[in-house]
Amino acid sequence: MNAIYLTVSRCAVTLLLMIGSGAAAAATYSGAFLNDAEMNNAFLFSDDVNELEFLDVSFGRDMSAWHVDIQTPAQLVFSGPTVQPLRGLLRLSFEYTVGQVSFQWAEVLFDGVDYAVQQSGSLHFDTTQPSGAQWSATNVFSSANAQFIDGYFSLPAATAVPLPNSVALMLSALAVIGFIRRGDNAGSALHRVWED
Repeated sequence: MNAIYLTVSRCAVTLLLMIGSGAAAAATYSGAFLNDAEMNNAFLFSDDVNELEFLDVSFGRDMSAWHVDIQTPAQLVFSGPTVQPLRGLLRLSFEYTVGQVSFQWAEVLFDGVDYAVQQSGSLHFDTTQPSGAQWSATNVFSSANAQFIDGYFSLPAATAVPLPNSVALMLSALAVIGFIRRGDNAGSALHRVWED
C-alpha cells in the first residue's frame, strides 16, 4: 500500500511541477536566407503559431530597400524592388517551443497588375538533427495561404455610389438661386443692354 501511495505521490508532484511551469520554454533561431526566384514580394506563414512565432526580419544585399508590410506572430509579408535569384538576403528570427517546427513561404513577382507565385513550399526546422541537417524543404503549400496571397493582390472593384435624392434637390435649388432677382439693382445692367 505504501509503494502505491509513494508512486501516486511522485506522479502528483511531477504533474504539479509540469502544470506549474506553464508552457514549454521557448528558444530563438536567427539565420540568413537567400531567395530562390525573381521576386518583389515574399510571404511567410507559421504552420502552428503555438510552436513557431515570427519575431523579426531584416534585409541585406540586393534587398536593402525592402520593407515589412505585415508582421504578426503567425505571418510575415515584405516587399521591395525586384530581386534576381540568389541575390536577396534576409535575416529571419523566430521563436519555437518544440524541437520540430515548420513554416510555409512564397516568393511572388508582382508587376502592378498581375502577380505570379514564382516559388513556394515549406521549410522544416528540426533541432533533433545534427547542425548541418536541421533544415529540410518540401513543396507543400496550403490553399489557405494561396488564397491569402490572392486576396492580398486583389483590390475590390470600384463601384458607383449613387447620390442621395436630397443632394440632387439641394443642387437644383442652388442653381435656381442664381436666377432670382434681388431688388431693383439686380439685373439692371442686363436691362440696359436690351434697352439700348
